[in-house]
Amino acid sequence: VRPVLQPTGKNKMVRRKLSIPEQHQLRIARRTLKMPNAMVGIMGGPNKEESRKIIKRLTRR
Repeated sequence: VRPVLQPTGKNKMVRRKLSIPEQHQLRIARRTLKMPNAMVGIMGGPNKEESRKIIKRLTRR
């Protein structure tokens, strides 16, 4: 499980582990980016733009 940086106040960030729902959300987002566009529309869930935002938020990359 990768740690994620979380803001704690005045310009301070603290590392914490991803929760189980966050781990699942990250896995789904990564899989979505690997899918063809047509498949993303059929499968439902986050689109590619939302997936990029999820990955950025959870990994800070």
